[in-house]
Amino acid sequence: MSTLRHLLAAAVATLVVMTGCGGDEAPPPGAPRPPAAAPGAAAGPIPVNCVATWTQGNSGSFLCQASGPNRDTAKISADTLQLDKICVSDERLTTYTFGGTQTATINATGTPPQRCEALGALRRLPEKCTCVPPAGGNCDSPAGGKFICLVIGHVG
Repeated sequence: MSTLRHLLAAAVATLVVMTGCGGDEAPPPGAPRPPAAAPGAAAGPIPVNCVATWTQGNSGSFLCQASGPNRDTAKISADTLQLDKICVSDERLTTYTFGGTQTATINATGTPPQRCEALGALRRLPEKCTCVPPAGGNCDSPAGGKFICLVIGHVG
């Protein structure tokens, strides 16, 4: 499988885990039902995935999208998005930008495509993922592939 497929599979698996399974089943007869949520009440965290992919140049822009049944109510912004994890497809992907001018280092560990770093629910909106070439190296995209940065987070 290509690195893109591995990262996309990881994103889908994470999404399934974050959104849960079997939540729409009826409780057994006689079981107490949980109280209904009050109108306008928050439905809990809404999963968000931000993905940047590119084949040329040193950086790619993130596109963030909410998922799950309440995705249409998600307000994705620097004040609401909490970053849980960032995963990268290449060890040269070492920084990301946010807030227009701020740069954060990606300290991902592991073997691609599972090269990830926990972010601990940081409140920021990622803008670009950047390749930083090693001494004497370059930022040519991987042979036959793309650079991929995946941020997994939530709002709410």
